[in-house]
Amino acid sequence: LHDVPNCGADIYSEKSSPNPNQQSKSCSPSASNAPWRDQVRLLKPKYEDPGVSSAPTAELSLEWIYGRNAGGTQALYSSSGTMFYPAGSMVVKLTRTEEGQCIQQFFSEHSDHVSSIDIFGFGDDMGEVIASSDVGDESKICVWSVVTLSSFVTIPVFHQNGTARLNFSPSGNLLLTLGNNDKNTIAVYQW
Repeated sequence: LHDVPNCGADIYSEKSSPNPNQQSKSCSPSASNAPWRDQVRLLKPKYEDPGVSSAPTAELSLEWIYGRNAGGTQALYSSSGTMFYPAGSMVVKLTRTEEGQCIQQFFSEHSDHVSSIDIFGFGDDMGEVIASSDVGDESKICVWSVVTLSSFVTIPVFHQNGTARLNFSPSGNLLLTLGNNDKNTIAVYQW
């Protein structure tokens, strides 16, 4: 606390000068022009734990998301009745157990607001997949498994400001996106 500088933007005091139209500023703090100095000493901890040498190892985990994205983002159901919906930069998987309890899981590979999702069911071992897209400068499309919530592929988006909407083609091999821009650009991706 002894390193607090004596001069700062708001601690100048005005002094009278010989010229009544001119005032000089002093940079020497006193109790009258720097009352915060008495408060600074209160910020110092009263004790220090000598056993603490590193940051805590505990981690936070997301348990539940309340709400969802508004503005045209839809909720989708898989063939098993599981619901998927965007909430912020996440896509929530909401499953109801046989006992009626709801369980949430989260797809969290987006870094910005998820703007659109679509689901497609393949008849082979791949099963059902979801494509999700986001908005922003570094927008991307993620195609991922509804079971494991892991990505098959991540595609950088052509559109400036990301995508407003995306849909699978009838075969599921192509993705059509509508840009979140003034020109409403369209792009087709083969993933």
